Amino acid sequence: MAVLVPLFILLGIRSQGSRELDSRFSGVVIGRACREVPLSTGIRMDRSLKIRTDDGPEISQHVSSLVYERFAVGDSIVKDFGVHEPFRVIV
Repeated sequence: MAVLVPLFILLGIRSQGSRELDSRFSGVVIGRACREVPLSTGIRMDRSLKIRTDDGPEISQHVSSLVYERFAVGDSIVKDFGVHEPFRVIV
């Protein structure tokens, strides 16, 4: 039983990473959000970008603090298959 718990944690981490690699979008950043999440060990900051995709729908993409700082509202953004982080398109 003790061996199964770490295995489930590893499988969860792996599936989250594969979802990041499987996603693809392009569009324009229309909003930025940063919120504090209280934890028993302190506070975690969750950062996300709201994106109007070129296909039409709006999505919210959770990003790291480094990626969050790279984007401003109005920036063009692209995320390709097999890439963990989106990048900014300079026109």
